[in-house]
Amino acid sequence: MIDKEKLTDFYVQAYRQAIRRKGGRPPRIKDLEERASRLARTLRAARGGRMGITALEDYHKQIRNIAEAANARHQEGILKSVFERMIPELVRLDLSMLMQDQRAGLDEAFLDYLRGEMPLAVCKRSLFYLYPAYKEKVIRSQMTELVPTRPEMEFPDTLEMHRHFILHIGPTNSGKTYQALERLKTAKKGIYLGPLRLLALEVYER
Repeated sequence: MIDKEKLTDFYVQAYRQAIRRKGGRPPRIKDLEERASRLARTLRAARGGRMGITALEDYHKQIRNIAEAANARHQEGILKSVFERMIPELVRLDLSMLMQDQRAGLDEAFLDYLRGEMPLAVCKRSLFYLYPAYKEKVIRSQMTELVPTRPEMEFPDTLEMHRHFILHIGPTNSGKTYQALERLKTAKKGIYLGPLRLLALEVYER
C-alpha cells in the first residue's frame, strides 16, 4: 500500500493540473475566502466512514471549484489552504470509505492507471468508485491472459486422434434428445451431458 503522504501528493498534483487547464470560465464564488475557510473546517470535523458517497464526492467538486476560483483571482493564501489543509482531509475521508483489503491494494499501479486512463478523476470522484474500476480492469486483463492465443493448438494429442462428429440439430420439441438417447442405448459406451439437474436426473432414471 502506498502511504498516505504519497497519495496526498498525487491528489495535490491532480488538483494543480485541473486548475491549470485552459477552457471555460472559472466558477464565480461570492465570499470566496469565507467559503474556503468554512469548507476547511467542515472537512476537518467530518468523521470518516459516516457520510454518504454523494456528500463525499461533493467535497471533491467544492475543493476543485474553490481552487479554480482562487487561481483565477491569484489568491495564493486560499490555494495554500486547499493544498495543505483541505486535500489531506479529503484523502483521509476517501480512505475511510474503503475496506482494509482495498486500502492495501492501493499501489503505484493504481496511480499509473489513474494517470493514464482517468486523469483528474480524483478531483470529482471518490476512491470508493475509482478503486473498484481499477480492480475490474486488472481482473479482466488477467483473465484475458489465461485465454490461449491459439486454442486450436492446445491439445496436440487429441488433434492426432481420428474422430467422427455428428451435429444433430432441430427446433424445440423435434425429438433431438429422444433420438440421441435411443442411439446412446445401442452404443458400447457414451456420456450424456445435461444442461439442467432435473433433466439429467430424468435421463438417469430412464
